[in-house]
Amino acid sequence: MKLSVIITAFDKPFITGIHVRECMNATILPDEIIVVNDCGDPTVRDELLKLEKKTRIVYAYIKPPKIEWNYNGACNLGFWLSRGDVIAFEDNDNIPEKYFYEKALGNIGEKSKVVFASVRRDVTVNDLEKPVSEWKEIGHRGPNRGSYLIDRDLYSKLKGHDER
Repeated sequence: MKLSVIITAFDKPFITGIHVRECMNATILPDEIIVVNDCGDPTVRDELLKLEKKTRIVYAYIKPPKIEWNYNGACNLGFWLSRGDVIAFEDNDNIPEKYFYEKALGNIGEKSKVVFASVRRDVTVNDLEKPVSEWKEIGHRGPNRGSYLIDRDLYSKLKGHDER
């Protein structure tokens, strides 16, 4: 199975760079990482250019006026640009654990067509430059239903991302 990771990024360029870096440090390397910036801070691109590339990275910047539905439209554009059999949708500040893709891909298939990410972690600002494994967590913000893996065919049948 090919894995495409789609990261929506409106703000927090530095966090977006960390997110992409940590995706490339996961136990399963995504076949591609697509960052869609919906009229946000254009320096997201600069953060991506600083990274050592371990996989295909695609950056899409949507110029104003914003596309309809903002986040949802960014997810749909990312899907359209993707090539994977399984698609991971992630907010730029919901950085997955090192083993997340490995565990989630083990649950995609016969058992389920969708796997949700668990929680967002709050960490100290001083830890952001370190690998995720060294972060000191100061709390959780609860489940994030906006970050999930989904089978490509199912996403197509659903006709895209919708906040409902």
